[in-house]
Amino acid sequence: MQTHSFRIVLHGVPDDEDAYLDIAEALFGGGCDDSLLSSCEGVASITFDREAESYDEAVASAIANIQAAAGSLGVTVGDVLPEDPV
Repeated sequence: MQTHSFRIVLHGVPDDEDAYLDIAEALFGGGCDDSLLSSCEGVASITFDREAESYDEAVASAIANIQAAAGSLGVTVGDVLPEDPV
């Protein structure tokens, strides 16, 4: 297994702090405990360091977790961006 780092842009994340916290809690409890939810200038994204056999498998499992955990809260998946090494 390798650790794959990437960021997924999320749509439907409200600016309301309580709703944001509800989404963060749902994501963490729904299998996204290897990620960090953040928002900058109104754009929400979730950054993953996910272990998987391949990059594609890591991204697919992350998207499935997001949809299952926060889809009912109105969150949808946008672009997937690879993280640049620092």
